[in-house]
Amino acid sequence: MELFKRRPLCVCCGLFLLFSYISAKLMPADKIFLLIGVLAIFILLAIVGRIFRLEKYGFFSLLMCLLFILGALANNLLRVELPKTQAEKYLGERSAVMNVIEREHYSSYSSSYVVDVTEIDGEKTSVRALVVLGFGAEELSVGDALRADVEFYRPDASVMGQTGYQRTDREDVTIVAAVYESDSVAVRRFDRDMSFFGKLFSQNGVSVLIYELRSSVAARIDKCLGESVGALANAYLTGDKSDIEVSTVRDYRRSGISHLFAVSGMHVSILLGAIELLLKKLYCRKSLRCVILSVCALGLLCLTGFSMSAMRSVFMLFAVYITFLLSEENDSPTSLFVAVSVIILITPYAIYELGMWMSFLATLAVITFYPLIERAIPRLSKKKAGRALRALYAIPRACLLTAGGTVAATMFLLPVSWAIFGEISLVAIPANIVMSPLATVFLILSALAALCCNIPLISYAIRYLAAGVSSLMTLLVENFSGLDIATVSLGYPFAKWLVIVFTAIVAVMLMIRISRKI
Repeated sequence: MELFKRRPLCVCCGLFLLFSYISAKLMPADKIFLLIGVLAIFILLAIVGRIFRLEKYGFFSLLMCLLFILGALANNLLRVELPKTQAEKYLGERSAVMNVIEREHYSSYSSSYVVDVTEIDGEKTSVRALVVLGFGAEELSVGDALRADVEFYRPDASVMGQTGYQRTDREDVTIVAAVYESDSVAVRRFDRDMSFFGKLFSQNGVSVLIYELRSSVAARIDKCLGESVGALANAYLTGDKSDIEVSTVRDYRRSGISHLFAVSGMHVSILLGAIELLLKKLYCRKSLRCVILSVCALGLLCLTGFSMSAMRSVFMLFAVYITFLLSEENDSPTSLFVAVSVIILITPYAIYELGMWMSFLATLAVITFYPLIERAIPRLSKKKAGRALRALYAIPRACLLTAGGTVAATMFLLPVSWAIFGEISLVAIPANIVMSPLATVFLILSALAALCCNIPLISYAIRYLAAGVSSLMTLLVENFSGLDIATVSLGYPFAKWLVIVFTAIVAVMLMIRISRKI
C-alpha cells in the first residue's frame, strides 16, 4: 500500500504490463476464464465496499489496480485474439484486394510482403496478412495495391516450403495469403508524383511517406559514406540492420553492445540534446523547446519506422514534457511505465516484441539504480579542485559510471538472456566503456552525413572521419567477440534456479527502490 501511495500510476501501469504479458502467454480459453474471474472479484469488492463502507483510499486503490488488470486482459482478448479468430474464417481460396505496407523478401523466383487486406470476395474487411508470390514478378513497393486470387493459410501452416512465422517476425500478421498464378494478379502502382498533402490524405499515404523518408535518408547516407559504412550508419541512425552482415550483428551481441543498433534512449538523447542545445543558444523558453523537441521526436519515430525501443524513448520523453508543463516535476519510473503501457494500448502486438521488453528492462535498471551509482561517484567541486584536475578525474568517473550502468542493465536482462539467448556476455563492461563514446561520435557523423551529403568539402570530411571510426569500431567488436571468455553459457541445469533466485532478489530490490524517492 505504501508503494501505491508513493507512485499510484506507476503501480497501476506495472500491473497492466504484467497481466498483458501473462495474458499473451495463455491460451484463449484460459484468458477468458481469467478475465471472468478478475471481473467477478471486481464486482464483489465493489458490492462489499458499498455495503460495509470500507476505508476509501485503500478500497479505491484496490479497485484501481483491478481495473487496470481487467484492461490488460480485455485489451489482449479484443485486439489480439479476436482479429486472429476473425481472420481464420477466410481460410481457403478467395479473391482479395491488398495494400503493401512492408517488403519482407524479394528475388527473381519469389517474394513476400506484409499487406493490409481491405476486401475479400467483395466484402470489406481489415486483415493484416503476409502475401507470398510464388513466381518471378516485378518488385512491389510500399503503397502499391494488388488484386489477386489467393489461398489463405494459418501463419503456422507450411506455404511453399516455409511457415508464415519463418518468413516474418511481425506478430500482427494473422493470416498468410499465397498467390500461385501470375495471371491472377493485377497491380495498381501508388502515384508517387502526388504532392505531400495528396499522399498524406490518400489511402496508405502515411506508410508511403514514412517509407520514402527512410529511403531518402538511407540514400543520402550511402551517397556520403559509401555502402559498407552507410549500412552501419543506417543501423545506428534508423535501426535498419537489413544491409549489415549477420556476422557483424552476432559480434555485437556477443560483445554485449547490440543495444547500439536499437534506436533508444541514448540515440534520442544525443540527437534531441543537440537540437535542445541549439534552441538554448537561441534563448527559446523551455515550454517552446518542449513543443519543438516533441515535433522532432515524432520525426525521429518516423525515421525508425516506429520501432518499439524508439517509441518507448519518445513516449517517455512526452510524459516528461507533459509533466513539466503541468506541474514542473518529473517522476522517471512513472514516465517509463506509462510510456510502455501507452505503446501496448496503441499497438497491442508490441507485447510480443523482445526488443521492447529488453529496452524497457534496461531503462528501468538505469533510472532506478544509476542514480545510486552516480551519487557514489560524485563530481569534484570547483572549490576543491582546479579545472585540469576535474578534467582528469572526469575520464575515470565516466568509465566507472558506464561500467555501473552496464552491470545494472545486465542484472535486469539476465532472465531474458537465459530464456532467449542461453548465454550472457562477460565482456559487456569493457566493450560498453570503449564503444559508447565511439558510437556517440559515429551517430553524430551519421546524422551529419544525412544533412550535409551535398556539400562537397564537408561531406568529404565526414566520409573520411566516419570511415575511420567505423573501421576502429569493427576491429574492436571483432576482438571483443573473438575472446574465448566473451560469453558464458546459461544452458546448465543449475542455471535455471540461479536465474530464478537472482530475479527474485532483483525484483525485491526494485520494489524497495521504487517505493522510495529517486
